[in-house]
Amino acid sequence: MIKFTRYFSLLVGHEISRLLERRETLLWADFKKVRRTCYKESLESYTTVQKGESLSAENDQSETNLHFLMRNIKLTQSIFSKNGQEITLFAFDPNIALNVKSKKRSFLQKNVYKNSTFVAKLAPASGKNKKLVGELGYEYGDGRRGFANKRNKIEAHKNSHNMKFLNLTDRFSNFEGLTEAEFWKLLNDLLRYCLVPNRNLQKQIQNFCHKQFPKWDSDNILKVCDWWVQLGKLEVTFLASVLEELLSRDDLEAYHLVQIFYCVCDCKDLPYTVVSKFIPRLENMLSKFDHSELTIICEAFIKSRSRIQSKPLAMRVLKDIHVIASEPDPYSLVIMLRYLSRSYQRDHRSLQEVASVLTPRVPSVSFIAVPHIATAFAKLRCFHHGMYNAIAERTLLAVKDAENNNHPLRLKDIWMILWAFGRLNYYPPNEEEFFDGLIHQLTRNEKNNSRYPMQLVKSLIALCFLDIYPTELINRTFDESFLKYCEECSVPDVFKHLIILDNSVEIERPDYQGNRLPQV
Repeated sequence: MIKFTRYFSLLVGHEISRLLERRETLLWADFKKVRRTCYKESLESYTTVQKGESLSAENDQSETNLHFLMRNIKLTQSIFSKNGQEITLFAFDPNIALNVKSKKRSFLQKNVYKNSTFVAKLAPASGKNKKLVGELGYEYGDGRRGFANKRNKIEAHKNSHNMKFLNLTDRFSNFEGLTEAEFWKLLNDLLRYCLVPNRNLQKQIQNFCHKQFPKWDSDNILKVCDWWVQLGKLEVTFLASVLEELLSRDDLEAYHLVQIFYCVCDCKDLPYTVVSKFIPRLENMLSKFDHSELTIICEAFIKSRSRIQSKPLAMRVLKDIHVIASEPDPYSLVIMLRYLSRSYQRDHRSLQEVASVLTPRVPSVSFIAVPHIATAFAKLRCFHHGMYNAIAERTLLAVKDAENNNHPLRLKDIWMILWAFGRLNYYPPNEEEFFDGLIHQLTRNEKNNSRYPMQLVKSLIALCFLDIYPTELINRTFDESFLKYCEECSVPDVFKHLIILDNSVEIERPDYQGNRLPQV
């Protein structure tokens, strides 16, 4: 016999689907009306079933459609509105759950943040469903709606007050009257149910925070910054004001600096004048950071568009790179190498030793790290015969896997590997199979070629450095439709690279008869 909860959610799911076919936004008034109607109907049907009559086979075989619906149908659509008007207050964003539960964030919470982290418990899940993975790849209870879990779904529908986020509008209407404890509870509830306030409400929160900065200690200031990072809405102006406030504080510890640079990594356009003021404090505390904390700091240096420089930090990374190279996690290694390649601090002997340590690890490392390793050493003009041979073998294995699985390699990875070998002018022992495999991946990857035209052109230029000219790809690149797409999309500097490619073809391949860049 079909369960009451399944049938009830089935009816609600069908009705919501019908409403969403006619509109983009589902108002709470509509949702509550659907819930009341379906609850009465499901009670009547359930009574009929108990008397011996059966429901249709279609209903009996259906899963909990409401559960499926709230996870998969228009998850990013806004469904919270005020007083039945089309004024969206909150939007559901499942990406918040991914931010909260990321691997790097778990490390930060455990080892770095201490009191300044924003620990938000996500929507609860029943023990039975914690291990299950839905169609979107998320686990149950990882931040999707709380009432979508079997344990509390029917209770939430019986009484709207059980939905904790229903009183969010009341709290925002009296926002200035909130106590500090109520304020943190409000932020926690928004994260708990993966809700993003609209622009006006975000401004209210920012203004409230600015008023509280003089009263808060450094932990609380960074705590609210952490909340914005989890929400995915950290703004440059807000973070700049936070850093200006923290500059006047004397209580900044090492873990505060790690968290500051973690926020800088998330907010890439922060002005150099703001970030640079923290460099002296960072350099004075370098001895207090472990390898994982150094990784977070180096990532901020890499991702910031301000080109932050610190010679003492580069020397510390050079000193520790041997230990990092032997660790099983390639994430820290890739970040450190990328940082060194941009710091212009070279120690050829140390880099050769690191390459020797890396060579036996390359075959087993995740392929996503291989292009970064190859590029970092090439930028530093550090060539290690054994390591680059291992990189070529690992790349060839990845190419074969991609062809067997009918899933082409990322265009970015192909470009980085070709650029590294082109910069070092190195042909591996399996050069014919190696380069033919990468060219074949470029040829079949038409979708990404049009999506990332610059990476395609750079890949062809890297091949030109190696005196390899794939005529089919060059002909396709100079095709009128591809050039028109580059012009319409305003891809930065793409025509500069196209001119380089065209001149190279003209000089080195005078017998080429395919498309060429139109002459002005």
